[in-house]
Amino acid sequence: MSDSPSSERGASSPLAWLRTWVDSLTLESSVSELTRVAYERDISRFLASVAANRGRPLDDRAPDRSEIRTFLREERERGLAPATMARIVSALRGFYRFLTLEGIIERDTTFGVTTPKRWRILPEPLSQDDARRLVETPDDDTVLGQRDRAILELLYGAGLRVSELTRLERGDLHLELDTIRCLGKGSKQRIVPLGKQAKRALCRYLDRARPSLRRPTSPETLFLSRTGRPLTRDAVFRLVKRHAGAAGIRQRTYPHLMRHTFATHLLDEGADIRAVQELLGHADISTTQIYTHVETERLKRVHRDFHPRA
Repeated sequence: MSDSPSSERGASSPLAWLRTWVDSLTLESSVSELTRVAYERDISRFLASVAANRGRPLDDRAPDRSEIRTFLREERERGLAPATMARIVSALRGFYRFLTLEGIIERDTTFGVTTPKRWRILPEPLSQDDARRLVETPDDDTVLGQRDRAILELLYGAGLRVSELTRLERGDLHLELDTIRCLGKGSKQRIVPLGKQAKRALCRYLDRARPSLRRPTSPETLFLSRTGRPLTRDAVFRLVKRHAGAAGIRQRTYPHLMRHTFATHLLDEGADIRAVQELLGHADISTTQIYTHVETERLKRVHRDFHPRA
């Protein structure tokens, strides 16, 4: 079988196929904007890599399996995390599935391309002392300190993804019920309970800080920048890194590590894995089970370090 485009579709090129595929993703409500942007970036890098390795501009010949494997090897050599590699593989599969279904190519050449396992290099979670110091680092006497304290309390105390946190609106808070509503992956809503510390930090932010940050043009987004605009993912990454440094935490610290720490500490304290699955918003229990591997390794380490016959 040829991987050339179908004669019925006329002359085209991989770059044109990419534009068509991205347009189709935009129309699919199940694909978030962040995912669409990431997929487009991944496939653009892929096509650029193929062109560079061929030594000429892309033509209407679809990249073959060997070119896909070469690209993935190059990406691994860049030191990308398994989660990022898994996303790239997912983007490639979606792209080639679209091309096959549309009759642009006759054969899906991603068949047999495997997704890297993600649990094997899970980061070490923060200790309970480090997590406590981190969330208590912001200055509660300042507007931005009150905002940052509320953000850190939610990341660690509720296990939110950074994308979920930045999408929160004032109406998603149900403080009288000690819960918040967040929009997770695939536009799935879930209710997350609030602990006392997180609720206290949120109330202080809403009463004192947010009114100072809000401008007449500000949206209903819960967390605002100093200019009254919605706080971005990058801004959250920066503030987590800044406060971790101020807290004296040497470990690389970022929003998803706090979510990972949240789940690990729950299991450390005896929480049921199904309950943790619900709190994290995982559709599949197998995704949550990566944390049982972390717990097993912790138990082995404790046994090795402290048991007299280890």
